[in-house]
Amino acid sequence: MKIKLIADNQHKRQYKKLLTSEWSSEILKDSLLLIDDLLNSGGLSLGYSKRADKIDWERTILPYINLISLKINDDKFPVIPEKIPRRRSASKICNHNIVSEAVYDLIFPLSVKIGGFQNSDLKLEGDLDFFKDLKSLIFLLVSNYILPELAKEQMKEETELIICVLFLNALITWHDNPSHQNYLLSVLFDKLGWSDLYRLHLHNAFLLTSSEEHDYLTKAQAYWSALIDAQKFDDAEDFALKLLKNSKEEHFEEIKEIINLNFYFQKKSLRIVAKRTEL
Repeated sequence: MKIKLIADNQHKRQYKKLLTSEWSSEILKDSLLLIDDLLNSGGLSLGYSKRADKIDWERTILPYINLISLKINDDKFPVIPEKIPRRRSASKICNHNIVSEAVYDLIFPLSVKIGGFQNSDLKLEGDLDFFKDLKSLIFLLVSNYILPELAKEQMKEETELIICVLFLNALITWHDNPSHQNYLLSVLFDKLGWSDLYRLHLHNAFLLTSSEEHDYLTKAQAYWSALIDAQKFDDAEDFALKLLKNSKEEHFEEIKEIINLNFYFQKKSLRIVAKRTEL
């Protein structure tokens, strides 16, 4: 069965507005509303708000436990929980509902069953690039605004579930765009506190980005900043000098500023170490 998604001008205007707004948990909620409306655009009630069954846990989530274990060989990486406790406080219920909706949207169409059709029989067509961009926006907003809330509320099961789904979304949805895939993985690993993997995927995202692309220098600055934050000043200097050598002339002034800042932060760090030594 084919499902056609239709992004009209209103959808696209709303997406641009969300993308350029100051991001917050409220922008996440608006993004979920937008993707919900898009899923209902083809004449079928496919959006999360229209699904009475929501997510069939055993059918759509649990089978991916083995897939997660195949992709991540690390005991620290979470596994999909077999069940989630019933939440009672208003804040936990709200966070739980946001996680459920985000999971539904991020794994769609695997999260939906129509009549006698299995999810493996459903094929998406139409404005799929727009749908992927919306998923990417939700990925970033969930990482930045929901993961911290789940940690604060000590909602272990929802945290483990959404981390696994985010990881799978980056692998599967963006298999054809390795630069963006690596960037999303860097965001996720940063939130997990895996600093080495964070920098590795951030660097990969930069290496896979052409100097002709609009976000080339942005990704370079992000990786350089990660090295500075880790106080890897020599690596940061080496990266900045190579960047100057290999970049287009129009980027030279900004890269020179990066190099100057590198020396500034390195000297500042040495002064701090010297003061501590004196004490």
